[in-house]
Amino acid sequence: MRRMLLTAATLLLACTSALADTVVMRNGVTRVGTIISRDDKEVHLRIDNDGISGSIVIPMSQVSRIVLGGPTGTPAVATAPAASAPAVTSAPASTVKAPTEAELATYNSRGFLAEMAASAAGHGLDSPSRLPAAQRELWDRANTADAAEKRGETLDALRLLEAAMRDLPDGPSRIDAITRSVRHEGFGTWMGRAHWDVMDDKLVNGQFDVSDVRDAERPVLIGLMKGKMASVMEPLKTYLPPTDEKTGQPVPFKPAQLSGVTLANAIEVKEQSQLAAALLLAQLKLEPKMSTVDRAFLTTQLTSVNRILSRARELEPQAKAAIAKQQQQQRMEAEKAQRDAAMNARKTAAPR
Repeated sequence: MRRMLLTAATLLLACTSALADTVVMRNGVTRVGTIISRDDKEVHLRIDNDGISGSIVIPMSQVSRIVLGGPTGTPAVATAPAASAPAVTSAPASTVKAPTEAELATYNSRGFLAEMAASAAGHGLDSPSRLPAAQRELWDRANTADAAEKRGETLDALRLLEAAMRDLPDGPSRIDAITRSVRHEGFGTWMGRAHWDVMDDKLVNGQFDVSDVRDAERPVLIGLMKGKMASVMEPLKTYLPPTDEKTGQPVPFKPAQLSGVTLANAIEVKEQSQLAAALLLAQLKLEPKMSTVDRAFLTTQLTSVNRILSRARELEPQAKAAIAKQQQQQRMEAEKAQRDAAMNARKTAAPR
């Protein structure tokens, strides 16, 4: 009982940001504070953090939408940016049906004491039953698809749900709390796993498509890719420059390092190096603000892997021709064996 009350109190504290004004940027970043003034060109937002107050000016061209806070239980008002502002491309807006006043009344916090009682009864802020009908339908759809291991359908439903929750007060935090309560993992973790299952080993023009990755799932995808790098790079080690024991850096590249790429293994090496290059490039794209040291390391690895990939691609036509010749030879031998077997059978069956 005490644990449930503490959970309810934590969720109530997390949801207090719904009472403030929220500015959602086009790059997915959310700013929470109090709007001092705004016009068609810019928004002046005061931010209070740990007793320190400051104000920032945000150009309207960078704003996706503004959610004005209000008293508990009061529906938030979503304000669109100026008509001349460019369309949002980083995360599509929700297209689900807007919640009714009754649904918002169920969704919104009812006050500290009331929410403690609701949490004790299993209907607190972290319960899916408090979601409006449209968001609840997407939640159920995602869970059903995930249980059936239909990862593509799961990801589609999660993307729609993520966009729909941004239309609700404190929506992203709320859906994360619900997911942690019901599935024992963060919403971003769930989305990231589903997305990785969809894109894993599925390359588009030799790369992973990370153009539609949401901020909530970005750290999860980066972690999954990093976790796969060791096994992906292992078969390529023999072609990589060795490490200088004194400096800890790779020694200068020498063409002889690629002598192990032959007609016999060119196609296999191509697939291995193509996957490694795609993983390295995806990490560089997903984490543009990584440290200089990490970026230099990944860039060096990518350069080395691309050399291996280029060599394998050079040999690929000859390797395919050799395979085709070998397969033709095997077919000819099999056909000859069949003819010989048929001839022997006729000889055996012929009367003497």
